[in-house]
Amino acid sequence: MSEPSRKPSLFSPIASQEDALAMIRAVAYAFYFLAALQGVAGVFLDASMIADGVLIGVLALFLHTLKSRIAAVLLLLVSLGVAVSTVLNAIGLTRAGGGNLILATLVVVASIRAVEATLKLHRSEGEGPPRVTSARYSPPPASAVRRRIELTRASVPSAPAKGVAGVRRLVTPPDLARLLRFAASQCAFDATGLRARTIDGQSCVLPWSQLAEVRGRILPADSPWDSALIVDFVPVSGEGQLAAPIRLLPLTGMSFRALPGTPAATRRENIRRLVQFALAHNTAATIEPESAPFFREGGDCLRFASISQFSDYDARYG
Repeated sequence: MSEPSRKPSLFSPIASQEDALAMIRAVAYAFYFLAALQGVAGVFLDASMIADGVLIGVLALFLHTLKSRIAAVLLLLVSLGVAVSTVLNAIGLTRAGGGNLILATLVVVASIRAVEATLKLHRSEGEGPPRVTSARYSPPPASAVRRRIELTRASVPSAPAKGVAGVRRLVTPPDLARLLRFAASQCAFDATGLRARTIDGQSCVLPWSQLAEVRGRILPADSPWDSALIVDFVPVSGEGQLAAPIRLLPLTGMSFRALPGTPAATRRENIRRLVQFALAHNTAATIEPESAPFFREGGDCLRFASISQFSDYDARYG
């Protein structure tokens, strides 16, 4: 089942690639409207405003289609110029341009969010394929009991610390990649296999020929898990050896441009396409039966009701 298109507000948090893409799209549409407004105003008030509208429209197009950080920064500069002009008009020092301070403020805020979204999008898409230094990821040993205690403790929100004069400080939510084993912070793939790098800098590679099974789950809804989708690419196990998977998270940095066909609108749909891509390169690999409704048909993925259920699932990897 495909995710519905996100419709973020101007102040929505940007926590994933989907959030960043949705914010870029929304800001681009807002600047398209501003460009049209400038053009119409230029016809009736000042012809120089038409050129401003064309510039804004072109930059918005680059932002929308190329997800360009440069276009976002230029839109911010243009927005600041419009804001300064609006303030000067409002206090009577000039008579060129508009005088709507609220609109000028919203335009500046929108351009700031565009810069933030493009930076986070390009950062999450990765800094290139990870450098592979070993053929198999070797996780540190940990007991299932200790892991359950640690994960349960992570799911209990701590009281926010108080700053000066009792003012509460914002607490950054924990990064899932620091809480879960096998989590890939960066990932890349091609026709030969999957390559990943963990948050502590370890690298691993999984040739498609060594892929045994793919599994998908939804983490619990409470913080910090927030119904995140995890996808485990499980290699073939050696005799007497438990296989350590490569685990993809919502914020695992990766690009899906190498997939054949038209890119999907959502990350989840691209993950499903990636799984089909992997299976096409290894017909012996399978999808876990519990995960088949999601990966094969786009249905619902199994969800953990509690983090202790996830601990039981995670314990299968040793």
